[in-house]
Amino acid sequence: MNHAIIMAGGSGTRFWPLSRREKPKQLLPLWGDRTLVDLTFERLRGFAPPERIYVVTGEHLAGPISEVLPDLPAENLIVEPSARNTLPCIALAAEVVAQRDSEATLGVFAADHYVSGEVAFLRTCSLGDRSAQQGQIATIGVRPTRPETGYGYIKYKRQEGPVLPVEAFVEKPDRKTALTYLEDGRYLWNAGIFFLSIETLRRELAAQQPKMADQFNEIGAALSRGDKDEVGRIFAEVDSISLDYGIMEGADGVCVIPAEFEWNDVGHWAALDEVLSTDPSSNIVTGEVCAIDSESSVLINQSSTGKLLAVVGLKDVVVVDTEDATLVLPKDQAQRVREVVAWLKEKRGDLL
Repeated sequence: MNHAIIMAGGSGTRFWPLSRREKPKQLLPLWGDRTLVDLTFERLRGFAPPERIYVVTGEHLAGPISEVLPDLPAENLIVEPSARNTLPCIALAAEVVAQRDSEATLGVFAADHYVSGEVAFLRTCSLGDRSAQQGQIATIGVRPTRPETGYGYIKYKRQEGPVLPVEAFVEKPDRKTALTYLEDGRYLWNAGIFFLSIETLRRELAAQQPKMADQFNEIGAALSRGDKDEVGRIFAEVDSISLDYGIMEGADGVCVIPAEFEWNDVGHWAALDEVLSTDPSSNIVTGEVCAIDSESSVLINQSSTGKLLAVVGLKDVVVVDTEDATLVLPKDQAQRVREVVAWLKEKRGDLL
């Protein structure tokens, strides 16, 4: 039977100062009035019922996520004992699911991505699950519309049909390389959505990450005994490695399904342009803002004290004003928020 795993443990630091440790990106209503994890949960109801949807997160976010997802069964909220990467996260979820359904297939999703076109999304997920039932690992790829350097790419082999064999996974390229990918036509953006069975995951772990495979065998046994302390002890010793590096790149028979829906990981402030409507001057405006002769900017005022955000003569900038911090930067340098976060870790940890 198919089960959905939502990974919701990220810190979302590139959306500072709105995103904070106790309220990261997935708990923000960046588009609409619902949090991103809530939107993801609702979208996945068409893939699996709530009793087969699981959310994996850190201990400090378990309470807030429970509040925004009242239909998530308490036993389906999986708390990572310590921060690791996507492969340990998915392997832990697989062992939890295996306690109930050892023959399950898993769909793995990020909590904070933008998706438009739910019918097409669910149709694609159905193809992915069907591939997982056949023992393959399937992923979803998005046809590139620009030479994007912020995404990894998937190169596929030309073949008829909606499910294509993967030739290679490619790291984030420079702009020149991304242009060649766009012209080639056989490269897709890696959407970070995966489908595989528990049996396949265990097999690939044993083949490619034998130490980790042994550790998760022990974790599965500890879960069966209800020994949370032992789970935490073993998990803390697991290597931090992504699913892409740990399994996908070395696995045989990996396939990709080109998305027929709109997708965006909305990884930084400037990416909001692609998912939100703008005013006549192409600005994204939230809160009380006075924008004079300003265009193509992200202007967000989150003050609750009646403070006005006023900008004059600005173009292609991001201005985010909160109660205790203000961010100003050019849109084309939106990724550099991480440098601010690094500074805060050393100087002002109270603002993280």
